[in-house]
Amino acid sequence: MSCNHRIIVEGICRECRSSVTQPNDDFQHFNNLANGLSLSHEFVGSLKSHVSKNSLEKKKLHLVLNLYGTFFDSQAFPCLSNKEKYLKGKVNSRNDLWQTRIRGHDVLIKLRPFVHEFLREANKLFILHVTTLCIPEYADFVLKLLDPHQLYFGNRIISLSKHVIWEKTLDQVLVGEREVIILDDRYDVWSPENRSNLLQITTYSYFKATKKRNSIDGGMFQNLFKYFLKIFSRDDDNLLSDSNSYSEERKDESVDDGALANALRFLFKIHQDFFNHHYSENDIYKRDVRVFLHS
Repeated sequence: MSCNHRIIVEGICRECRSSVTQPNDDFQHFNNLANGLSLSHEFVGSLKSHVSKNSLEKKKLHLVLNLYGTFFDSQAFPCLSNKEKYLKGKVNSRNDLWQTRIRGHDVLIKLRPFVHEFLREANKLFILHVTTLCIPEYADFVLKLLDPHQLYFGNRIISLSKHVIWEKTLDQVLVGEREVIILDDRYDVWSPENRSNLLQITTYSYFKATKKRNSIDGGMFQNLFKYFLKIFSRDDDNLLSDSNSYSEERKDESVDDGALANALRFLFKIHQDFFNHHYSENDIYKRDVRVFLHS
């Protein structure tokens, strides 16, 4: 009986132990799970279906998270404005500001307000994933700050910069797309096929020199605006002008009414609607979270 070569590790089939030449069209690569791991498309499909069924039975959806711009901002020391230089002396006295060295440059990492509370609460209802374009040094450092005890993400971390890929997709997220919500401040980096899964929030711009990284399509915020009359605090609106940055004014995004807090409330509402007890049990496998996301 011939082998379908479903699981390949560094060119060797794990089932029949034979050497396998891997045409790119026949396999998907999952180096985030194991070095040199490739899975056949058929096996990926069956695995996603299995994971989806188990997740739904546990009443959990899947949340794919971005890092830079969504959960943190960063700035190299030489780029700090004169009004921001006081931050160099604050690193050891705050739990949201960190210093590291990335590729020969001293860098400040500023975590977004409410990020730890967001992860703790979201983890109760969602299985958390990370998909990032950050260079590995950034991603590894920030992930240790966000999940030091590895309670949230496990091996569900996809760092696309390692593979010189600049478009995000859900291909490597091992669950059906019907159960996936993406939380990201970027719309343009996602594959058009997956943008309907996206819940886009405002970019966290703490430092003065943070580049406005994408032109926000206001339509992508409609799902939040329909639930909240106002997603941004008054201070957030100031970021669109030439006024001082949060760091220069020595203040920050609201903890209770900032983008992450409001996004969490909206995610809880989606989860509640998705698993509404008025639906029949069998119907749960036919539901699509994208309907609730954009309703």
